[in-house]
Amino acid sequence: MTTPWESIHPEALTHLQNLIRLNTVNPPGNEQIAVDYLAALLKKEGIDYQIVTAAPGRSNLVARISSGTSEGPLLLSSHLDVVPVEEKKWKYPPFEARIEEGYVWGRGAIDMKQMAVYSLMTFLLIKRLGLKLKRDLIWAAVADEEVGCDLGSKFLVEQHPDLIRAEYALNEVGGFTVHSGQKRFYPIQVAEKGFVWLKITAHGEAGHASMPHGESAIVKLAQMIDKLHKKFLPRHLHPVAEGFILALASGHGFPVSPILKGIVNPYGDLILKILPDREAAKFFIATLHNTACPTIVSGGHKINVIPSEATVLVDGRILPGQIPETFVREVQNLIGDGYTVEVIKQAPPQETPVDTPLFQLLKEVLEERDPGSVAIPYLITGFTDASFYQRLGIKTYGFSPIKLPPDLVFSKLYHNHNERIPVEGFQWGLETFFAAVRRFCL
Repeated sequence: MTTPWESIHPEALTHLQNLIRLNTVNPPGNEQIAVDYLAALLKKEGIDYQIVTAAPGRSNLVARISSGTSEGPLLLSSHLDVVPVEEKKWKYPPFEARIEEGYVWGRGAIDMKQMAVYSLMTFLLIKRLGLKLKRDLIWAAVADEEVGCDLGSKFLVEQHPDLIRAEYALNEVGGFTVHSGQKRFYPIQVAEKGFVWLKITAHGEAGHASMPHGESAIVKLAQMIDKLHKKFLPRHLHPVAEGFILALASGHGFPVSPILKGIVNPYGDLILKILPDREAAKFFIATLHNTACPTIVSGGHKINVIPSEATVLVDGRILPGQIPETFVREVQNLIGDGYTVEVIKQAPPQETPVDTPLFQLLKEVLEERDPGSVAIPYLITGFTDASFYQRLGIKTYGFSPIKLPPDLVFSKLYHNHNERIPVEGFQWGLETFFAAVRRFCL
C-alpha cells in the first residue's frame, strides 16, 4: 500500500512545531504537557498506551502495537525534555517553532522532538494502513534524559520493565548526514560514553581578603580547573572510534587524509594539540579520551573573606570499556594533591554489536535512501537513554535520520543557540525512519 506522504508531511511538521512550542526545559521538565498532547493523538487513532508518572508533572508515555507473535519487540525511544536556552542569543524565538530559511527553528528540533514525531507518525501510519506486524512495536516517550534519566528511562527500567522490554531499540543520535571531502556518511550509533559527575573540593586556608596569600582555596581551584582545561586524560582508542575516523579519512586526499589517519596512531594527541580546525579537534579529543569538563563553580560567602574551601562540579564522560574508579584515578593523577574528589552521579557506557539483522537493515535503508552514501558505526561522546535500556538486554542503535546540507554540522546544533532542522531533511528522515521500522517489523 502506498504511503500518502503528500498529506503526512504537513501533518508531521505541524506536530513537530506544536511539540517545540511546549516548553519542557529540564529542569524543571514538565514533560506532562507533551505526554498529554501525544496521548490525545494516540487515543483519537485507537492506539493503546499507558502514562506512567514518576513525579508530579514528570510523566512517561508508553504505547504498543501488538503483533500476537513471539518475535522480539522493537522499542522506539524519544525523550521529551530539552535543555535550557539563552533566548537573547537566538536568531528566532526558541519556543516559537518558526519556519524560516528552510528550517524549523526551536529548542528540541534536533534534540529530540523530531524523533518523537517520527515515532508518532510511524504508529499512526501502521494503524491507518492496517499493517500486520511480525513483532510488537513499542514507543517510549520519556522524561528527564537531559539530567540523568532518573524519572524517565531509568524509572521505567527499574519500576516498569515489562512495559518496555524489547529485543532492539532505536534511539537518538544517528542517521544524519556527515559530509567528509568527496563522500557522504551516515553514522549509526552503536556505542556511547557513560557519565561520571564529580564534585571536586579545593582545600586551603581562610583569611582576610586584604592580605592575599598563596593558600587560597579559590586560587587552588582555579589552578586545578586550568589543568582540566589544558591537559588530556589518558588516551583510549576504541575500535568504533578508530573505524569512524578512518572512514572520514577515506573521503579526502592529501593532506587531510594522512592527518586524520595520524590521529588514531599512538602519537595522535600531538596532532590534536595543533590541529587548526578546533571544532574537529574537540570532537576527536572527546572520542579518544575520557573527559572531565568543569561546569559549575562555587566558593566563598563574603567578599572580604578568603574561603578555606571551594568546589567545582565536573561533567565526566567515560568511554566503553572504562569504569568510574579508573576515571577518578585519572582525574586525581592529573590535578594532584590538595583536592577531594567525590562521585555524585554515574551511568555506564553502552555498546551494541554491529553483527545483527537490525544494524544491517539500518545500513541498507540509509544507503538506499541516499545512493552513493556509506553508513558506518559510530561512537557518541554523550550519553542517552540507551545506558539504562542495556540493563534489560535491549540492543540499542542511534537512528534518528536527518538529511543535512554540507554547511550544517550536526554536532553544532546540540545544546546550542539556534537549534534547527531543515524541513526537507526532516521529511526525508521521517520517510527513512518509517521505511526501516516497516521493513523490520513486517
